[in-house]
Amino acid sequence: MCWLPSQKPGLAEAVGLSRDQLDAAAWAVTVDGGRLRGAGAMTSAFDAVLLRDLPVARGLYRVPLLHSAIDAGYALFARHRGRFGGQAACALRAPMPLDEATRAELAHRLGDPPPPDPR
Repeated sequence: MCWLPSQKPGLAEAVGLSRDQLDAAAWAVTVDGGRLRGAGAMTSAFDAVLLRDLPVARGLYRVPLLHSAIDAGYALFARHRGRFGGQAACALRAPMPLDEATRAELAHRLGDPPPPDPR
């Protein structure tokens, strides 16, 4: 699991998403190259980080009524995220550009050819 700020230079291009898509919701790129958006990304991250990859939150997210409720809760949070206090890390200092190891891992997950060796 690797958390990256959406403002990280080079990230949008590396994952094939637009700036608007990155600004609208949290995203996750799975090991098999899938892209999860919003609540799907958050439930996957919750399981990976807090539950040692047991699919508890993802399992609940697959239940149709819970899926809708979780999506609605995420959408509400995302619309009002500035009201929850705290300060975005990128507001403290600009994120460093995407490093080559992370770029290569994303390319591998997404099935893209590896980036050229900069040497």
